[in-house]
Amino acid sequence: MTTSPPAPRRFRAIRLVQMALVLAAGLFASVTLAGTEGSEPEVVALRASVILVSGLLCILRAAFLRGERAPWALFGAGIISYGTAGVYFSLAVEPAVAGSASAASAADAGWLLFYPACYVAVILLLRQRLIAFHPSVWLDALVGVLGVAALSSGIGPWIIGAGQGDTAAIAFGLIYPLADLLLLLLVVTAFGLLRWRPGRVWWLVGGGLGGFAVADSCVLVLITNDEYSPGGLLDIVWVLSLLAPAFAAWQRQPWRRPARMSGWNVITVPLVLTVVALALLVLGSTVDLPFVTVVLAAATVLTALARAALTFVEVQQLAESKILAHTDDLTGLTNRRGFLERLSQMEARASHGDSSALLLLDLDRFKEINDSFGHHMGDALLVEVGSRISGALRPGDVQARLGGDEFAVLLENADSDTARRVADRVLHALSGPFEVGGMTLHVGASIGAALYPEHAPDAQTLLQRADVAMYGAKSGRTGVEYYRPGTEADTLLRLDMIESLRAALGTGQLEVHYQTKIELASGRPHGVEALVRWRHPSRGLLTPEA
Repeated sequence: MTTSPPAPRRFRAIRLVQMALVLAAGLFASVTLAGTEGSEPEVVALRASVILVSGLLCILRAAFLRGERAPWALFGAGIISYGTAGVYFSLAVEPAVAGSASAASAADAGWLLFYPACYVAVILLLRQRLIAFHPSVWLDALVGVLGVAALSSGIGPWIIGAGQGDTAAIAFGLIYPLADLLLLLLVVTAFGLLRWRPGRVWWLVGGGLGGFAVADSCVLVLITNDEYSPGGLLDIVWVLSLLAPAFAAWQRQPWRRPARMSGWNVITVPLVLTVVALALLVLGSTVDLPFVTVVLAAATVLTALARAALTFVEVQQLAESKILAHTDDLTGLTNRRGFLERLSQMEARASHGDSSALLLLDLDRFKEINDSFGHHMGDALLVEVGSRISGALRPGDVQARLGGDEFAVLLENADSDTARRVADRVLHALSGPFEVGGMTLHVGASIGAALYPEHAPDAQTLLQRADVAMYGAKSGRTGVEYYRPGTEADTLLRLDMIESLRAALGTGQLEVHYQTKIELASGRPHGVEALVRWRHPSRGLLTPEA
């Protein structure tokens, strides 16, 4: 039995620190639930150590490991800012207010810095899991900030008027749950984009931010009713919530297929907050709202409109990129990828009794022309060939260049007679001379035809059987050949002969037979012909014809 190698020393040290954090958090919860005052020095030190070390672990993750450095550095900076503000509040503010709710202080600046750091960190973390990250996401962030600000200023006076606590304390207490709401909306958006299978990292981050939202909402209710006092169970929730990112940062993340920014999940945050802003503007026409609320709501709607305009440009660019991805650069025809997709669509749309035909065309003597006159002449000839083939097709037929000098034509709603007529028109169109680069060139073509579903049950098989028919037309010089059941055996036999001959070289299976040439007038030997024969191990002596 094999055992996995031990983890590097630094990772073992991180695991020990995480275990110590859990023990410290458990001890903090125990002393808090036992009724110890939150302003006691040992409690302040214990709480601060858990929070600050959690932030330090996130920063160490950014320093020691490549990838996702910016988001974890931001998480760490935000947590340290929050923890430092908490220490200041416990040592300087709380003793002065004698344990009651207070208005804003310098501690609020440190606590509020936590939110933009986390918001940007979540966006950057999501960016690593997406195939393409659109700039419009940053406008979503601006819509979110403006929307939350408008909502805060709009409902703040109503909550303050209905509350029994200090007006300034209620006003600042309202900011935190609304900022939590914005973060949670962003996390839910990320979960949706990741198909609700985000992995342990995202579950830990989301759980921590969710704990924050619950604690801050409870604080707002208590402040409004003039019942809040620092410490207690809410302190435990905050500490455990800040502990979650420290564990998320060092989780091993298995490789997952990158997600696409698609679906309604992408616009969850801007849509919800734009609707809120519109509702505030409508309400402002009937109710006297603060002027700042109207300005912020209008700014939210205008930013959302700018986001919609940017999305329109992104969609247009995406459509152009998709067209380019399905177009052959040289001829402007559909390329192999686009043609295979069209074949799959044909198969999906086909109903009982529908018939389609596939023509596969390969030019004769093209390699000779390309090698003799250069690739620029060959490319110019391919453009002319594509143009002539297009002129011989019916409206709606799909033409593609699959690569090199190979073209394909899909004839939907076509039977064998239609396929024959179109193939004959194509051969006739290519039979005339081509004027390329001041030279007159002639090139022929061999066409293989296969019908769906008569010759093949699916698109891939249809393409393979048209290729078999095309090889038959080329080897027999017949111009056009239909697929005939059983011809794959000849193809397989030919491939087997090629591989067997490759193996026969240098193994003594090839023999030289000498045949004397006699001069009839004198009867004397005039020369010798050397003829190669292949003594095949299972098929006997093979002549050049075989």
